[in-house]
Amino acid sequence: MKSTFAVFTRTVLILALASPLFSFDEKAAAEDKPLLQDQKAKKSYAVGLQLGKQINASAPLELDADLVSRGVKDGLAGAEPLLTDAELKTTMEALQADARTKQQELLKQTAEKNKTAGEAFLSANKAKEGVVTLESGLQYKILKAGDGKKPTINDTVVCHYRGTLIDGTEFDSSIARNRPATFALKQVIKGWIEALQLMPVGSKWQLFIPPSLAYGEKGPLGTGRSKIGPNATLIFEVELLSVQDTVAAGAAAAADKGVSAIQVAFKLDPQLTQGLYMGERWVSPPTYTTTLETVQARAQAVDSKGRPTNADLKWIPSDPEMLTVSPSEGQEVKIAVKRDGQSTLKVASQGVSKELLIKAKHEGNSMHIEISGAQVANEPKR
Repeated sequence: MKSTFAVFTRTVLILALASPLFSFDEKAAAEDKPLLQDQKAKKSYAVGLQLGKQINASAPLELDADLVSRGVKDGLAGAEPLLTDAELKTTMEALQADARTKQQELLKQTAEKNKTAGEAFLSANKAKEGVVTLESGLQYKILKAGDGKKPTINDTVVCHYRGTLIDGTEFDSSIARNRPATFALKQVIKGWIEALQLMPVGSKWQLFIPPSLAYGEKGPLGTGRSKIGPNATLIFEVELLSVQDTVAAGAAAAADKGVSAIQVAFKLDPQLTQGLYMGERWVSPPTYTTTLETVQARAQAVDSKGRPTNADLKWIPSDPEMLTVSPSEGQEVKIAVKRDGQSTLKVASQGVSKELLIKAKHEGNSMHIEISGAQVANEPKR
């Protein structure tokens, strides 16, 4: 029964933190502010405060704050639950069904509101000076003309951009990060694909993108996971800095097939990241950390000039009981961490390998994983 209660508690936390749909009955806050004299007290209060804020953030699903508090206390203390396993299961299923219904209602209401507001905005905007409206519904305004190369669908582009909603809310900005974005043109939203193929390098345009050319009726990640809601009309300021011909780059790399190094990247979890809306995002930090027990990894062999080159990559865990890799060969794999501990995972090709050190430890109800790596070149032949 204790384990069932733990599952119930984790599920409530996940529903509250990942997709906030609940609110407590309103009650007066405690008059006396507790003294947070040490880190344990601060952490304890922070967890409760964050949970309360998230649960109280949106569409109301009536809960009794005192009983929620009692449930948390019983779960932390390992006390006998007030509900049997069968009652927990039935209650949790009803809670999830109610949450889904309210989420769908909220999504529908927001989509209708955004659609009406977006259509009115685009209708008024197309009459403004300098705004060009294309047959697809895409609108743009040239802020700065460029005279460089225009990208094609197979190119990789480098640009600075700032994205906002029609009310001015900023949801992403490479300028704020002080780093241009680089991405394959075919991976972005339709409005970007259409507009950027019209833009010469050096141009800066303002794009007005209807939802049909952006993220449609559902939005990019669902209600609660992004500032971009369903049926949202988007505005971008985009400056095209350069174009990389990926076809030509691939041909040049193929001319030198020698493997000099192996690079490894890890896929960011979209549910934990806001503003990552232009296709998949992969990162290669010195140390990668995550709470996901299955990590998506990608390896790329490069030659002595740092150019990608074709190679047969093999993933070799030193402890298969702790780590499994699927598939065991290829560029993209899933690394499953099955228990706490420390182990290594080698990615190898043509006598060159990269060894990943993987540390895993359960912290509360989640697994904390840390991955770091070092290059190993010119392995001795056996």
